Parts: sequence; C-alpha cells; structure tokens
Amino acid sequence: MNQVLAFAAFHLSIIRPDRQEFYHYHATQLQTHALSEFNATKPDLSPGNCVPTLLFSSCLAMHVLSDKLLFRPHVFEAFLDDFIQSLRMHRGVRAVTNQSWHMLLQSPLKIFLENECKTLDEGIPGDECFELLSLVDAMSCDPAIGTAYEQTIQDLQKAYNGSRAPSSNVSKIGPVIFWPVIIPPEYIDLLSERRSEALAILSHFGALLHMHREMWTFGDSGLYIISSINEYLGPEWENWLRWPNRFIQNVWLKDFVLQVAVKALKMPQVYR
Repeated sequence: MNQVLAFAAFHLSIIRPDRQEFYHYHATQLQTHALSEFNATKPDLSPGNCVPTLLFSSCLAMHVLSDKLLFRPHVFEAFLDDFIQSLRMHRGVRAVTNQSWHMLLQSPLKIFLENECKTLDEGIPGDECFELLSLVDAMSCDPAIGTAYEQTIQDLQKAYNGSRAPSSNVSKIGPVIFWPVIIPPEYIDLLSERRSEALAILSHFGALLHMHREMWTFGDSGLYIISSINEYLGPEWENWLRWPNRFIQNVWLKDFVLQVAVKALKMPQVYR
C-alpha cells in the first residue's frame, strides 16, 4: 500500500507542477517505507503471496523508471547511471515471474499475463530495428557480446510490434515496460560500460518512448535520450542512429503540419 501511495504521489507531482516538490518528496518517502517493509520480510514466494509480490515489484520498478526518466540530472552520464539502476530493478520483476510463473498462471492474474504474452508474440510486425540488427550482425566482436545485442534488439522489436496491437485487451504501457524487464543482464553491463552499440540500441528504445510521449510516465524522455545519444556518440555513429533520428524528424513534421492546419481552421474566412 505504501508503494501504491508513493506512485500516486509521484503522479500528482507530474500533473500538479505548482506543488511538484511537495508531492515528489512524499513519493520518495513512501517508496522508502515500502522498500523497508518489504526488505524486512523478504518472503519466500508461494501461491499466497506471489501476486502481491509481483504487483509490488512491478509498481516499484515502474515508479523508479519514470522517476529516472522525468526527474533527470543535467548531465547525460549521470542520467545513464540512474537509468541503468532502474533497469537492474526491472530485472527483479523478471526474477519474481521466473520463480513463480506456474503459480501466477493459477492466480487471478492469469488472463492478464496471457494477454500480455500473446500481444508480444503476435504483435503487428514492423521493421524499426531491422537496420540496427543488420549492423550488429556485420560487426566483429566477442560472440557473447553479439548474442546479447541481438537478443536485446529482437526483444525491442517485439515491444514495437506489441505497441501496435489493439489496446482493448492490454494496457498501453505493457509493451513499453516489457523491454526493461526482459533484456539480457549482459546488455545492461555493456550499457554501463558506455559501449557505443549499446547506446545506439538505447536510442531506438528512446523512439519507442517518444511514440508514447502522451503518457505521463514517459513525457519527453524519449526525445531527450535520442538527442543526448546523438551528441554523445557524434556524427561517426550517424548510420547506427539513422532510424531514431528519422522518426523524430517525421514526428516533428507531422506535429508542425497539424499545428498549421489547426491555426488555419481557427482563422476567420476571408471573402473577396
């Protein structure tokens, strides 16, 4: 309950900017209390507690991810450190599901979990990561590193595909947070090393976040990630960042045309 209240307070810090500091402080305090209570018990997973454990872990991970995305430090390197911390926390959600999947499928979450999996497996195919995957396949590196990159990119494409599925049976946020939960831990290590290829993959995740920029949990974080990685890697990595940059340009152009159209509709008619 403390974590639910923490996430609610965090939401208020976004939608009520005039009292943002007040609500953000209370969100942090409530989250600290929730973690303290959970760590004090550390229950073994069982049919009786696997559902609340998963819900707590998921809510906590989403809270931490949104906090790192929206309340960013001014330096990109510091943001990366915070973001990587949130990725490691999402691995905790994966650990809970791995240990208790058979029990969760006997719980009231059964239909929700099956729908989420179906959406990711049967999403509308796209090619957002095709060029990125081709570049990784062509690079010379340790086979273990190449495998980690390929799995991460394939999982990201699944998230893109799932985000295009009808939203009647799944949450809009589900496919987006799927990627941080499922990515190989080796990719997180490579990202922490500031590997250029790992950052290029993160830029493609930034485009997915920007697709859902209307959601308060993500806001403008996707645009920030793409622009920051562009600056960090420089023009020599332009071909690795081509798709996210093209996507941002297309979004900007569509928004510009829409604004012009809206203004034109609001202008009074002039007759000769």
